[in-house]
Amino acid sequence: MHVKKVLQARPEVKRSCPGPECSVNLPIALAKLKQNSISINALRKMLDQNIEGSFALPVVKRTGLTPPTFVILTTTNSNFASIMDNWLESLRRLRVRYNITLMSEDNETFSYFARRSNSEFRVILSSDLITPGRLGRNIPTYQQIIRKRTVYIYTLLRNGRDVLLSDVDTVWIKDPLPLIFKNYQHFDIWIAQGREPNFPCPCFFYLKSIPRVIELVLRWIQVLAYSEKVYTDQNALAMLLRSPEVKVKVDYLGYELFPLGSQYFNDSWHTDHASTVYIVHGNHLGRGEEKIAMFRKHGIWYLDRGQ
Repeated sequence: MHVKKVLQARPEVKRSCPGPECSVNLPIALAKLKQNSISINALRKMLDQNIEGSFALPVVKRTGLTPPTFVILTTTNSNFASIMDNWLESLRRLRVRYNITLMSEDNETFSYFARRSNSEFRVILSSDLITPGRLGRNIPTYQQIIRKRTVYIYTLLRNGRDVLLSDVDTVWIKDPLPLIFKNYQHFDIWIAQGREPNFPCPCFFYLKSIPRVIELVLRWIQVLAYSEKVYTDQNALAMLLRSPEVKVKVDYLGYELFPLGSQYFNDSWHTDHASTVYIVHGNHLGRGEEKIAMFRKHGIWYLDRGQ
């Protein structure tokens, strides 16, 4: 089930990480952090303050049992509220009931979704959390929102909960959790692939709450918050996972299970492989309106009357 090859029908795509950062040595990269960087221990102490704040949850003691205690984490703003609703509807149609934490990036989104909050659906305003360095700047860009997710991941992991990070511009066709729990003892993290095989796409990213994974996320935050070079979350994670200093067991999920948007919405690819797909991701499709139009065309926009 964990296929790492590129399917023959896959459309041509460009490299996501053409530069040297994909293979850079981690100690060298960290040595180039700005002088205002802080140590891993200091960063941990800063971020642990979030555990006592809005993110507070009872600490879970890990038992080694499968399935573990886990949380689905996602984030959105007012521009993607309807796409978030469509994602939630896809889960409802699968009749799965998992704990979800939604990080709202603006007051409008918080007010809209907080009305539906319950014991299984928590809504938190992202500004309530401490975010270090460059991540703490109020820059209303998509990449800023994406990069801040590392802090949310860390806080949940420190509470003893595994985390499944899911983009809201996805549609769940099948429940993916059984795939992970089937091989739970063999890996530390499970992640979709980006435009290149074995290049991580945190659009679907399951992380165990264990020390070496928590350390990885701390390193990830440190690079994004304090490095002189501005990394995307994908490139920073790829750099860390390819470093020999980071020792986590990674399962890169096959394209036929978790395809790129440019694959799933390609007619020939869709004809051959749609039956194997678990998660449809609307990446590489443009802005929100274009994503919705493509979802609607393929019958996975569930908010229209009669769908």
